[in-house]
Amino acid sequence: MIASEKTLTTYPQSSRFPSRSKTWFRSAWFRTSLIGVVFLAVVTGLLTNAPAVYIVGQLVLGCGVFISLWLLSDYPLINPVQAVIPAFYWWFGVGPAVIAAFRGILGDADIALYAQQSAQISVYIVAIGLPVYAFLARRTITWHARKRIFARFLLPAGRNYQYGSVVLFFFIGFSSYLILWLLSSLGMGGIEEINYLGGQITTVWWVGIIAGLGQILTIAKSSVLSELVQSGKDTSRGMKLMAAAVVLMSLFNAVTSGWKGAFVFIAVYILMAYVSKNQKLPWKSMFVVLLMYLFVVEPFVASGRQMSQSMGISTSQERSLIYSEMIVEGRMFDQVSLGELNVESPFRGISVFAGEVARRSTLLSGEWHGETLIWGVAAIVPRLLYPAKPEMNIGNFFAQQIGVDLGLVSSSDYFTNIAITIPFEFIGNYGLIAGILSFGLIGVLWASLCSWLLSPERLSDHPLTPWLTVSVLTMEAAVGHFLAHWRSMLLPFAVIYILRIFYKQKL
Repeated sequence: MIASEKTLTTYPQSSRFPSRSKTWFRSAWFRTSLIGVVFLAVVTGLLTNAPAVYIVGQLVLGCGVFISLWLLSDYPLINPVQAVIPAFYWWFGVGPAVIAAFRGILGDADIALYAQQSAQISVYIVAIGLPVYAFLARRTITWHARKRIFARFLLPAGRNYQYGSVVLFFFIGFSSYLILWLLSSLGMGGIEEINYLGGQITTVWWVGIIAGLGQILTIAKSSVLSELVQSGKDTSRGMKLMAAAVVLMSLFNAVTSGWKGAFVFIAVYILMAYVSKNQKLPWKSMFVVLLMYLFVVEPFVASGRQMSQSMGISTSQERSLIYSEMIVEGRMFDQVSLGELNVESPFRGISVFAGEVARRSTLLSGEWHGETLIWGVAAIVPRLLYPAKPEMNIGNFFAQQIGVDLGLVSSSDYFTNIAITIPFEFIGNYGLIAGILSFGLIGVLWASLCSWLLSPERLSDHPLTPWLTVSVLTMEAAVGHFLAHWRSMLLPFAVIYILRIFYKQKL
């Protein structure tokens, strides 16, 4: 039963530490999983002669993750504030351990050792930073609960948004895309592509507003998939049909665009709703999805991108034609040998690139001296107000600054973006201490944003929880990209606020 809007007693009121942990934190599956990853990292490190600094670092990181999750353990799984911790552990703990173990089994000793050596500084940064994040995040949630500061216009009438509200969200979103298509057909696009990967710039401000309305589909998707999982067989037929449409359209968009995120995000949306309902992970389903990603999705996307680059295409339409032809030819299910698996892909190479940023920085200074942070803030200013604003290609700047030196990116490659996460961007600008402190800044700002959008009492079961939890993954990108993501959501929130006032009732 969902507590009423006037009641905020569902969640603990302790301002510092949890009074009693939830069942998930005391469960065997949670502790076995964490111990298992640490054990894998340590044993693999010993067998591959990894530096002792790395091996000890993995032990310290495991303890840091445990402490961080304990600080948020009296909140049900899973909410977007908690999700930051497993996300960083996935990038910096699980990633190096799995890559080293897999490559070690295949006999690629050099690759296995490199995966561990490159992370030996970053694991300590994350191990220290995550408890700082969790402590300040907890204090922030408690403050919002005590002050009752949250977006009441985003609270649904019941467990989820009403059927009519979700239909209205879809109508607004699809209308936005239809209008953009008509404008493009009439030669009044207002949005220009800058590369075949989908990079865009808006040249007409009112067209940008129309495009911004399309982001309300994100809210609709989260709502409908959350309802499907939460209600199960009791889900209304209309909601089931919309959920099926969301999944099919997302898969179609994924296979024709070659965007791995489109494959992954829908699965993660459903996963987050499942965990929220059952307070445990669906291990078998996760394993199947991981195998599909490694054996089908990643090779298919990689082949399409290689073909796109070799043919010198310049637009996303040309890219879509290439992927469509590959599907028709049956190349989506080409066999991939075990040695060809790109096990590094799910981890985005973050520990390697972030580790290099940390290695180049000192305690109090970095190579970029604030350049990328200023660039990112300037790039999110509307072009109407700042016509000369720079393009948002900070990820490629990282590739040129780091990837080229490591021999992982060509110096003539102006398309590839690499991820180092927000804290390590701070390190690259202001040094190691700034990176650790940035975890605390993220804890305050992210927990405040989540508490305001979802309300402290509905962090784990709000219809927008799956979407907001998935949004944690945007922290892998530069600050500018992260801010741009949230700037794009301002208009959809404004629309919902207006609808709430117009209907004079909860949606």
